[in-house]
Amino acid sequence: MTHLRGSVLVVALTLVSPLAVRHGQCKKTYVIKGMGTHYTGKGREIRRRKPRRRLPLVQLKNGQGFVVAKPDRAWGTRLVVYQLNRIMALYRVRFPKAPPVIILDLSRRGGGVLDNHNSHVDGRDVDIPLILDEVEDVTDTRPRTVNVARTWFIIKAVAESCDVEYMFLDRKVQESLYNHALLHGMSQTELSHILQYPAAETARSGIVRHWTNHHDHVHVRFRHEGAPLMPVVKAYCDWKKTQKE
Repeated sequence: MTHLRGSVLVVALTLVSPLAVRHGQCKKTYVIKGMGTHYTGKGREIRRRKPRRRLPLVQLKNGQGFVVAKPDRAWGTRLVVYQLNRIMALYRVRFPKAPPVIILDLSRRGGGVLDNHNSHVDGRDVDIPLILDEVEDVTDTRPRTVNVARTWFIIKAVAESCDVEYMFLDRKVQESLYNHALLHGMSQTELSHILQYPAAETARSGIVRHWTNHHDHVHVRFRHEGAPLMPVVKAYCDWKKTQKE
C-alpha cells in the first residue's frame, strides 16, 4: 500500500505545472516549461530517415526505487535495463523513504521511430524527470522545487556506471547541481568531468551537456553494448580509478 501511494504521489507531481528549480543558495527560482520534445524541421527529417528494424530489446518493469510510466514505451537494451535497475536500487538504499522515481520513455518494442522524439529509436535512450520535493497533499498545485540532492545522486550514479554516452540537461539545472555538489565537498576537477557547466553551452566538455527543452528531465543515452567508451566518459572513469589507487 505504501509503495502504491508513493507511486501515485510521484505521478501526480510530474503533472504539476509550473515546476521550479531552485538556483543553489539563491532565492530565485527557474520555472520549468512543459514536458515534451522540441520539434524542428531537421528533427522530423531525421525521424523519417530512421530505418525500421526489429531490435532484440527487453522490457523495463517496475523495480526497486522506480516505476515505469508507460510499459509499451519502456523497451531497452539489456545493458540499459540492467543499469537502470542497478542505479535505482542504489537510489532506494540511499533514500529509503523517498517516493519511487518515475521512468519515462525508453523505446518501443523492437525499436524504430517513437512519436514525440527525435531519438529513442534503439533502446539506448531514457528520460528521467528531475526529482521533486515531496508534498503531503497531491492536489496542491503550487510550484514545486526540485530536490537537487536526489537528482544529483541519480546523475552521478549514471556517470559512474561508465556505460553512458551522454546526458542532456538544461544549463540552468546544471548550475543548481554544480552549486549543490560544491557545497557538499565535491572537487571542481570531478565536476568538470561530469557537468558541462560552467563552460559555455557549446563546449565539448562534461558528460552532461546542455540541450534545449530539457528543463524538467534528464535525457540519458547509454552506449552500445561492447562499444568503446566515449572520450569524455573514459577520461572520467580513468580519473576515478586513479583516485582509488
